[in-house]
Amino acid sequence: MSRLLACSWLFVFAIHIPNCFGFQTNGSAHSSSSPWEIESLVYEPTDSGNQPYKALGATSCSASACHGGPGAGVSSPQAVRGSEYPLWVESDPHARSWRTLNSEKSVDILRRLRILVDGAIVNKPAYQNCLACHNTTKELQVDGISPRLAEGVGCESCHGPSELWRDSHYQGSFSVSESIEKRGLVNSKSEIVRAKTCTLCHVGGPDRDMNHDIIAAGHPALYFDYGTYLKAYPKHWRENAADPVKQSLERWLIGQVAKADSELELLNSRIRKTHPHSTWPEFSNYQCTSCHQNITGKTLIQLQDPSQNPQRSSIGQASVRMWNLEGLQTTDSLFGFDRKSTDELIQSLETAGSRRGDAEADRKPILEMIQKKRADLLGDPGSYSLEDLQQRLVHWPLEQQRTLVRRKWQAASESLNWEQAALAYLALQSSLPAPDDKKPLDRMRTRLIFPESTQSPGFLLPNSPSEAQAELQSHSWKSDSSLILESLGP
Repeated sequence: MSRLLACSWLFVFAIHIPNCFGFQTNGSAHSSSSPWEIESLVYEPTDSGNQPYKALGATSCSASACHGGPGAGVSSPQAVRGSEYPLWVESDPHARSWRTLNSEKSVDILRRLRILVDGAIVNKPAYQNCLACHNTTKELQVDGISPRLAEGVGCESCHGPSELWRDSHYQGSFSVSESIEKRGLVNSKSEIVRAKTCTLCHVGGPDRDMNHDIIAAGHPALYFDYGTYLKAYPKHWRENAADPVKQSLERWLIGQVAKADSELELLNSRIRKTHPHSTWPEFSNYQCTSCHQNITGKTLIQLQDPSQNPQRSSIGQASVRMWNLEGLQTTDSLFGFDRKSTDELIQSLETAGSRRGDAEADRKPILEMIQKKRADLLGDPGSYSLEDLQQRLVHWPLEQQRTLVRRKWQAASESLNWEQAALAYLALQSSLPAPDDKKPLDRMRTRLIFPESTQSPGFLLPNSPSEAQAELQSHSWKSDSSLILESLGP
């Protein structure tokens, strides 16, 4: 894995290929393939219920008169691009996610999980669980290995399978709205829908569960922040000429809502065990530092002794915390919710996680709390207004965000916990103007970088430049946290 920020996208970059090369097949026929399927998490096609539509593949959008044009319309920067397909193929890491699944490291993971044995896929549901996030479709060819569409995460992974809308969605605004309402087109113009679509894979969902077993086999843990990644994402669409600070703040808040909702949805499926590979309690719901710390070498980050904070339960030496639910307290403030229900839910999840035994007695009350919190966040999926949610997000003052970020940095300074520091870094970086003195923030970012072949930050590589070593040694974690807090004001 490349050196990445602790909360990086965790893609392995490679070039797009049309067919699988990493697996060896014995050529034998496999059982019948499953159709493209995903639960209607963002949209609900009214004319067919949950019946899955068929994906036609990214190349079906690539005609030069459609989305495969030669240029990005430089002379008319507000015009529709028309070159979305070549931009995706050439620049988008999603186009290479199938290649990633064929890499040597990924094949080793599949072998460790005994999904791939002697060149054959022996656990088809587990393999399709991987394909759900690494490819447009999970449907397999007769070799039992190659997907019907071996293209990576293509257009329809985010925009919805195009079987019923490909030939009509360009026929005016009415055809677009009808395609969204009845034909499975995802409303990507809505920021909350777009964020929720991202979290399907970058957090998880009912038909895609990246659990602790997969992490233990070598898959990077999922750390996602919608606002930060969107800044760096190679865009194949036009961005509105909005106030960048205001837009960043709205996107960070929307990301907190979408991330928390998807985590709750994933918890719901794990508790109910609706996915064949779901377990509960599940370690991957929690921050890694809930169990792992000081694995080897001299780390720059020492974790707090949990005995200093007996109010919180613990699996290992650190408090049990959940990365994707950190935003729930933010949304409580944003929407004016009672914090009590959030505190009860977090405490119940911590208690269940620390027991790891027969937790059947915990399930019903936790499921009820999850259902209530999801209803708070997004309302009744059949009736809530995306526009109403958008308006609520707009009215979050910048100074309120600054106060929240300051509180996060204060907690990170006191706990010396890298995951808490990463959350504080992201909240500042993705939602507030950069401080005048960027050096303390840059040094904190350096401490959060994952060295090659690890999933733990806080280690300087042996060949790191001496000036980088000296820079960090002359400015401690505490001193940089103090400088960052000063830049955020009282």
